[in-house]
Amino acid sequence: MDGPGGLFDMTGLEEEAFVGQSECKAIEKHEIQTRLRPQPRCTRMIKKIPYPFSLDVMKRNLLFLPFCPPDGLDSDGRPVLEGRSIYYKPGEKSYRRCTYGDSRSHSGKPMNLESLQALNGHKSDVQELIHDLSDILRTKLPEADGLSWLKSLYALAYILYKAPSYFFVRQVLDSSVKIPGFYASASRFSHGLVNMLSILALDHDGQLGDLHCNAEELYGIADRSGYLVGRNEVCAAPKNQIIAYFELMRVGLAGEIDRSGGNKRPQKQDIQAVCDFGCAMFLLEIISLVYETVRCRLWRCGHVASSDAASAANEPRALHAITHCSVAQRISRDRQPFSHVLFRRLSNFYWGESDGRYSIHQIVASANELLEKSELARVDPTAWEFQLAGFQERVRNSLLAHRPVLPECTDEGALLSSGLDIFFGKWPQ
Repeated sequence: MDGPGGLFDMTGLEEEAFVGQSECKAIEKHEIQTRLRPQPRCTRMIKKIPYPFSLDVMKRNLLFLPFCPPDGLDSDGRPVLEGRSIYYKPGEKSYRRCTYGDSRSHSGKPMNLESLQALNGHKSDVQELIHDLSDILRTKLPEADGLSWLKSLYALAYILYKAPSYFFVRQVLDSSVKIPGFYASASRFSHGLVNMLSILALDHDGQLGDLHCNAEELYGIADRSGYLVGRNEVCAAPKNQIIAYFELMRVGLAGEIDRSGGNKRPQKQDIQAVCDFGCAMFLLEIISLVYETVRCRLWRCGHVASSDAASAANEPRALHAITHCSVAQRISRDRQPFSHVLFRRLSNFYWGESDGRYSIHQIVASANELLEKSELARVDPTAWEFQLAGFQERVRNSLLAHRPVLPECTDEGALLSSGLDIFFGKWPQ
């Protein structure tokens, strides 16, 4: 059965939320109808990936490997991506008819019961993971007292969603590394939450700061708006469990959990690294979006070709090697693409540092400056090439400066040996 992955995972809403993330597009481009169900707790060396480039190429370009969907098995032998997996599809026995009485009742779509059972089996570990990440994240959220908790919730959900990728990339380099089952379960729940909050932000001018609701009200929004029903399956968790996890994340982010007693277990290994990885990935996604938007805009604005029509006709097909490739294509139609609500939403979500030479603000400023000077391509090609090369080098240095840190990646030369544009495409001449 084809479907999104399990609990609160609304892959069917992904195109509306992000106008098609690379996970969907790369899978569509390289779909392989592999339906062999793995045996429990088996381990396999990763030999192929659902990505526009081969595994051998990516081992020499580790900077972009985290953009690849983590299509592997977790430590329990379950597919990390569940129904979104290309190589490890859940079996028919994983699914059951939905019996919940909310908006899911008349959808006619099944729920992934085994995915819910996996989450329940890791309940205490997932709760501790949320507690620990919340503790770390609170120190990274600027002006936390002035923010709606929904923006903080997005940051936490995003890091949880991306957590399996941290282990997946390491597993490519070292087959002994496993993706912990509780990280995979937390990721599946958080994926749908990321999508839901992304769609909500579009209804509020690209931000969540003015939205105020408690955990039960947030569930009500999800139910009324159809966010519990995905493209091919429904959220598997019951109402009370969804609300309980929302509340767990809220109190964790608010620092309201009493952890002074003796029940707190030692912080699990890799928690800090997972948090840093998620923060780095979000920044890399935005920087890559800026770069791809400029490239697409130059193809479409007609400055470097004889006409708009000629430019559009010559524009190469998008590679979809980055997360927001389709967003770049859409906003590049505007004269001021970085004022588009789709871009402002992502920049509003960002919770990291906003200053510095390679910050988002500086990269966007450089991009706008380049677009404003694109007429140079006609009147002074040499000056234009100098401007373009400077922008490309700045983005490259920014990506390398903010790259995720991986213990197994000790060869700096393997970060980007093939050059930057192999992952984006040709620039207009």
